[in-house]
Amino acid sequence: MALEPYTKSAEIEPQLCQVIDNNEDVTTKATKCTKSNSGVGWRQMLIGFLLICFGISNSWQYKNVHMPSSSSLIASPPASAFVNTPATLLFTTRHDIQVANITRPTGGPQIDVIVRDLAEAMAIDFYYAKNLVCWTDSGREIIECAQTNSSALQPLLRAPKQTVISTGLDKPEGLAMDWYTDKIYWTDGEKNRIEVATLDGRYQKVLFWTDLDQPRAVAVVPARKLLIWTDWGEYPKIERASMDGDPLSRMTLVKEHVFWPNGLAVDLKNELIYWTDGKHHFIDVMRLDGSSRRTIVNNLKYPFSLTFYDDRLYWTDWQRGSLNALDLQTRELKELIDTPKAPNSVRAWDPSLQPYEDNPCAHNNGNCSHLCLLATNSQGFSCACPTGVKLISANTCANGSQEMMFIVQRTQISKISLDSPDYTIFPLPLGKVKYAIAIDYDPVEEHIYWSDVETYTIKRAHADGTGVTDFVTSEVRHPDGLALDWLARNLYWTDTVTDRIEVCRLDGTARKVLIYEHLEEPRAIAVAPSLGWMFWSDWNERKPKVERASLDGSERVVLVSENLGWPNGIALDIEAKAIYWCDGKTDKIEVANMDGSGRRVVISDNLKHLFGLSILDDYLYWTDWQRRSIDRAHKITGNNRIVVVDQYPDLMGLKVTRLREVRGQNACAVRNGGCSHLCLNRPRDYVCRCAIDYELANDKRTCVVPAAFLLFSRQEHIGRISIEYNEGNHNDERIPFKDVRDAHALDVSVAERRIYWTDQKSKCIFRAFLNGSYVQRIVDSGLIGPDGIAVDWLANNIYWSDAEARRIEVARLDGSSRRVLLWKGVEEPRSLVLEPRRGYMYWTESPTDSIRRAAMDGSDLQTIVAGANHAAGLTFDQETRRLYWATQSRPAKIESADWDGKKRQILVGSDMDEPYAVSLYQDYVYWSDWNTGDIERVHKTTGQNRSLVHSGMTYITSLLVFNDKRQTGVNPCKVNNGGCSHLCLAQPGRRGMTCACPTHYQLAKDGVSCIPPRNYIIFSQRNCFGRLLPNTTDCPNIPLPVSGKNIRAVDYDPITHHIYWIEGRSHSIKRSLANGTKVSLLANSGQPFDLAIDIIGRLLFWTCSQSNSINVTSFLGESVGVIDTGDSEKPRNIAVHAMKRLLFWTDVGSHQAIIRARVDGNERVELAYKLEGVTALALDQQSDMIYYAHGKRIDAIDINGKNKKTLVSMHISQVINIAALGGFVYWLDDKTGVERITVNGERRSA
Repeated sequence: MALEPYTKSAEIEPQLCQVIDNNEDVTTKATKCTKSNSGVGWRQMLIGFLLICFGISNSWQYKNVHMPSSSSLIASPPASAFVNTPATLLFTTRHDIQVANITRPTGGPQIDVIVRDLAEAMAIDFYYAKNLVCWTDSGREIIECAQTNSSALQPLLRAPKQTVISTGLDKPEGLAMDWYTDKIYWTDGEKNRIEVATLDGRYQKVLFWTDLDQPRAVAVVPARKLLIWTDWGEYPKIERASMDGDPLSRMTLVKEHVFWPNGLAVDLKNELIYWTDGKHHFIDVMRLDGSSRRTIVNNLKYPFSLTFYDDRLYWTDWQRGSLNALDLQTRELKELIDTPKAPNSVRAWDPSLQPYEDNPCAHNNGNCSHLCLLATNSQGFSCACPTGVKLISANTCANGSQEMMFIVQRTQISKISLDSPDYTIFPLPLGKVKYAIAIDYDPVEEHIYWSDVETYTIKRAHADGTGVTDFVTSEVRHPDGLALDWLARNLYWTDTVTDRIEVCRLDGTARKVLIYEHLEEPRAIAVAPSLGWMFWSDWNERKPKVERASLDGSERVVLVSENLGWPNGIALDIEAKAIYWCDGKTDKIEVANMDGSGRRVVISDNLKHLFGLSILDDYLYWTDWQRRSIDRAHKITGNNRIVVVDQYPDLMGLKVTRLREVRGQNACAVRNGGCSHLCLNRPRDYVCRCAIDYELANDKRTCVVPAAFLLFSRQEHIGRISIEYNEGNHNDERIPFKDVRDAHALDVSVAERRIYWTDQKSKCIFRAFLNGSYVQRIVDSGLIGPDGIAVDWLANNIYWSDAEARRIEVARLDGSSRRVLLWKGVEEPRSLVLEPRRGYMYWTESPTDSIRRAAMDGSDLQTIVAGANHAAGLTFDQETRRLYWATQSRPAKIESADWDGKKRQILVGSDMDEPYAVSLYQDYVYWSDWNTGDIERVHKTTGQNRSLVHSGMTYITSLLVFNDKRQTGVNPCKVNNGGCSHLCLAQPGRRGMTCACPTHYQLAKDGVSCIPPRNYIIFSQRNCFGRLLPNTTDCPNIPLPVSGKNIRAVDYDPITHHIYWIEGRSHSIKRSLANGTKVSLLANSGQPFDLAIDIIGRLLFWTCSQSNSINVTSFLGESVGVIDTGDSEKPRNIAVHAMKRLLFWTDVGSHQAIIRARVDGNERVELAYKLEGVTALALDQQSDMIYYAHGKRIDAIDINGKNKKTLVSMHISQVINIAALGGFVYWLDDKTGVERITVNGERRSA
C-alpha cells in the first residue's frame, strides 16, 4: 500500500466509476461496476513523485473543473446545481496546507496556501470556534496548529505555527478535534496507538495500544461520546469506542470486505459514518453501530481522505492526485481540483460541522485534576491522567510517575512509566549517545547515571533528560556496570578493560579503586547499602563467577562459580537478602541467598540472550538481546510473565525503580559518617577512605595530602605507605596496577607522576601513573634479568641494569631510542642510581662486591667502593652527594660514602636482620628488612633517632620516598633535549652533555642527528629477534621490539623495514615492522618451514614440509600460487636472488641437493647433490655465492654450482642457520652459539 502522499503527474486518465443508489442492494449493484485499472499505481506514482512541481501562487483558477460527460455512467444535472451551495475545503499537500473556496457559479475554485514549509503533512482538522487549523507532520513527527481568520481563511502572516505535540510520535496519520472539551485525538501508524491530549499539549494520554496494526483515520462524535477509527493492518477493520478509551466500550464496526480503510467522515445530524477503501476503490456508509452498511460509490481509483458537508462527500484520490466531490442528493460526481501538488487529506470548514452542546467537562473540567474525557458511561465523562501517571482517586492524578523503568538502547536512553499499562516509551533528550551500556538512578537528587563505552565516560542527567554532564571522564575504558549507593552518596562501577571495580562520590570527587586483582571480565554490579555489601558478575569464559564483598572491597568471597556461562545482569532483593542473576549463555535467570546458598532456577523458558536485570517489589525485569524485548515475571514463581517492550533493538542495561523513594539506612547516610572523602559501609561497621593521592589522618576520618610517602615493590604488588599517618597501618595501599608479576626495582618521574619498574618474571620494564592507570610496557624485548632502574628527570631518559645480560642500557622515557651503554667490563650490575646534575651513574655489582661509577653516557668506568659487603638498595643524596646502601654480609649494616667512594661510614651496624631496600627523605635514611618486614629510619648523618615507621611488610625489593621536591636541578639536556634528535646524555665536565643515538645508529657530522645502519643481520631467538652489526664500536647485538612464538625462520625487507617470520607453534607466517608495530598474519595453512622475500617482485616464497611445496604469497597475505619444483621431493631451505630473478632451495629427499630455478620455477638446475643432510642455506647477492651447511661442515659454491670450497669442517655441530654479510659467513650452532669466518675460510671467531 502506498504510504507516501501522491504527487501529480502530467496526465490523468478519465475517472471511471458508478454511483449507486442508496436504496439499491449493494451486492447486486456492485456487479454493474466496470473494473478500473487499480494496478496502475506504483510505477506511475513513483514517476509522479520524482516530477514534483514546486512553487504555487497564492491564488489561482482551476481549469477543466467539469469532467467530460463521456466519462460518467449517469447523466449529470446542469453545473449550476452542483456549485450553487458554497463550500470551503481545507486540504494538505506534502509540504503545505491549502484552502479551496467553492463558491462561484462558473470557473474553478479559488485556492490559497495558508501554511507553508511542512516536511510531510498528513492529516488535518480544525476547531472552528477557536479559529484553529491543526495538522500532523509525519516528516518532523509533530502535531502543529495555526490560528486563522474564521470567515475567509486568509494566509497567515503574523500567527506562527505552534507545535502542540512534539514527543512520542513516529508516524501520526489521523487527527480529530474534540470541540466539546478542547482535546485533540490522533492515530500513530508506526507505534500502533491512539492518543489524546489537551489542546495545548500539556497533558497527553495513550487510549489504545493493543490489537492495533497501522491505525489511520480517526473521527469523534462528541454528542455521542464516541471515537471512531480505521485500521488497515494485517486484519483491517473499523472500530469505535468511548472517547475516554474505556476498553470495555471498544467494538468492531467493520471487518469484512475491507482492505485499506483510509478516509473517515461522520454525518453528525444523521449519525452516519462514511469511509473509503483504497484497495476496493469504494466509499461506503453505515450507522454509528456499524449497521445498514451500503456502498455509495465504487470503481474509484484510490480514494484516500474523506469529509462530509451539506449532503456532499469530498475526497482525495492518491492515484489521480485529485480532489473530488459527490452530491448525495443528485448523485452527481465531479473532479474539483487537479493540482500539481496532489491533495492528501481534506476537511470541510464550516461551523455547522461542529455543533456545540453543554457537557460535564465544560464545568470546572469535570472536577478532574488533569484530563476530563467524554465517556459513554452513566455520568458522561471520566477523569484521566497523562500517560505514565496513576489516577489515585476518582478525579485526582498522582503528582507525576511513581514507578519508572529506565532502559538503555546503545545510542538511546528512554524511560517507561510502570504506572500505566500502555508502557509508553519516552526517549530522553540526552544529545548524542554513542554506546551506552549500564544505567542507575539516584532517588535523592533524581539523577540518572549511565556509561558510554565509546566516549569512555560515565554521564549524569536529570531523570527527564535535562542537565546532561560528564561525570567521570578519565581512566575509564569499558564501564559495563554501574551501581549507586543512595545512602552514602557513592557510585560504583566495573571496567572490563582495566579489570577494576571503582567508587567515587556523587559529586565526582574521592575516586578510589577498590578491587583490581583476580578480575577478568567484571560486568554487572549491584549494592545493598543498608547491608554493607556489593555484588558483581565476572563473565570470563574460563572462570565465570558471581562475587560479593563489603562496600570497601574487603571480605571478598565467591558466591557462585559452577554451571555459569555469561553471568550478565545482577539484581538484589535487599529485604529477602537474595541475589538474582541472568546468564546470556545458559539462558536462565537464577536466584540464591546473599551467602550463596539456596541457589535455584527461577525462569528458563523462552530466554535467548539475557543482558540487563532489575527488580522492583515482586517482579523481575530483564532485557533480551535476541528477542529484542523487555519482559517481566514474578520473582519467586516466574509466573505472570508479560512482554513490556517488544521489537526494541540494541537493548542493554535497565533500571526499574520507584521514583524519589529512599529506602534503608546506614551510618554513612548522616553527614557522610563524619568522613571527609568516602564513607563505605560494611556489614558490622563502616570505614572512611581517601582518594589515591590522599592519606587518612590519625583520626581515621580526615583525608590529607601528604608531603611525602613511601613507595614499595613487593613481588606482584606495588604500593604506598604513609610516613606521617601510619597508626595501625591504616594507610597501607596497593596501587591498582594490572598484570604485575614480580616488580623488582622502581623509580618515579615526579613531573609525570609516573612510576617506572622492572618486572623479573615478565622480563619487561613498565610504567604507569601513580593512581595505577595507563600501564604501559615500554621495554619488552631482549631483557634477561632486568634489575635496577633509574629515571633521568632532566633529560627524560630511563636507565636500567640487566644482571644476567651484564648490560646497562638507556632509552627515552617511552622506551624509544634504546642504547646499550655498558656491555664490556661489567659483571651483574644491579642497584642503579643517577646524578643527572653532575652526569654520573652509580650501581652495585655482585661478583666483584663493589660499587661502581661511570658517566651517564657510559664512559669513564670506575670502581669507587671495593669490598662493599654485597651492597643492595643503593640510593643517592643529590644535595650532599653521598651514597647509602644496605649490606648483605653478616653482620648486616647500613653504610654510606661520598660520590667518589671516600669517607665511608657505618650508620647502623647492630640489631639488623636482612636490610634490603633503602631510600632517603630530608634528614633520614629509610630501609626495609627482608625477613622481619619492618621499615625503619635513622638520621642520615649521625645514625641516631632510629625509629620504626611500619611493620609487617616482608620481601620488599625496592623502597622510595616520593615527594614533589625529589627531582630538582638543571643540566644542558633539560631544555629541548639539548638539541639532540634522539638521546641527550649528561656528562661530567664543562660541556655537560653529549648527543647519542640508538645502538647501531651513527651520530651524524652535525653532532645532533642520527643515521640508521645500512648493512646488518637480523636474527631470531626462540621468541624474539635481534640485530647483529659486526665491526662496530657499539654493542654488536641488540634486541628488536618484536616477539613471536617458537620462531623457526626469519627474513627482512629493507625497503619497508618489515620482519617476516615463521612460528612453529601456530604453523603460521607473520610480519611486523622492526619497531614492533603493525603485526599481521600472512599465512596459517600447512606447516611452513623456511621463507625468503623477493624485494623487487614484492613476493614471499615459502616452503611447506607438509605438502613438500614451494608457495608464493603476496605481502598482503594473498595466495599467488605454487612453484613447479619438478623432481624435487622435499624442498626445505629457500633463498631468492632478486636482481637475477633466481630461486634456490634445498631438497632433503633422496637427492639431498641444492636446486636453482627461475623465480617462476622454470629452468631448474641441480647445483649440488648427494649432500650429507643439508640443514641451512644462505645467498650472498653481492658476490653471487651460495653458502650451505650439511653434515658437520659449511661449504660454498657460486650460483652456477662451480668454485666449490669448504669453509668450516672442524669443531662444528649441527648448523641451524647461516647468513653472509660484509665478507663474512655467520652461522648459528646448536651448541656453540653464533660464530663467523671470512668467505675465504679464515679468521674464525665467536
